[in-house]
Amino acid sequence: VYVSEGAATKPSAPTVFFFHGTNHTGELAFGTKNGMTTQQDSGWRAKADQEGLVAIFPTALNYCLQSNDGVQVAEKWTIAGIGAADGVPLCTEEQLKAQSPADQSKADHPLLSDINFVDAILDFVQSNYPIDTKRMYLSGFSNGHAFASKVTQERSKLFVEMLGSGSWFKEAATPSERPISATYVMGT
Repeated sequence: VYVSEGAATKPSAPTVFFFHGTNHTGELAFGTKNGMTTQQDSGWRAKADQEGLVAIFPTALNYCLQSNDGVQVAEKWTIAGIGAADGVPLCTEEQLKAQSPADQSKADHPLLSDINFVDAILDFVQSNYPIDTKRMYLSGFSNGHAFASKVTQERSKLFVEMLGSGSWFKEAATPSERPISATYVMGT
């Protein structure tokens, strides 16, 4: 959670959630790793400074996944198809055991709901930071964009708008509770 100086001086501030892409982290999207500037900087920290926002950079869990490229352990937001036999299935127990001990420890858990994670973040930030609950926004890149579209639909009453790039709209199983603006950017 990044509270800009401008947000810290307000009784409540607009808030942006940024969901990173596969194999990135919230720390990389924030723009630093171990104190060093990164190339994966999302730009939201600078925008928060400019506009007086609170910016939230969560990190997805790691999963051992089977894909067309083989088996990989990657940070991945849970969206439609992750863990499904007809989508991107999780590794078998044998495939997970064939990974390095570090990767095994990262991915040794069942598929978990990232929507529940977002709910927990919302509870935490609303209790601890100057959040304007009427001005909360979603953004994401690639897998994070697909996940932001899922959050847009499943928590439409909580967010005002969603902006994402590098993925497509992932339709939820049920319609959202209310209309919400969503912008998708594709290409260069």
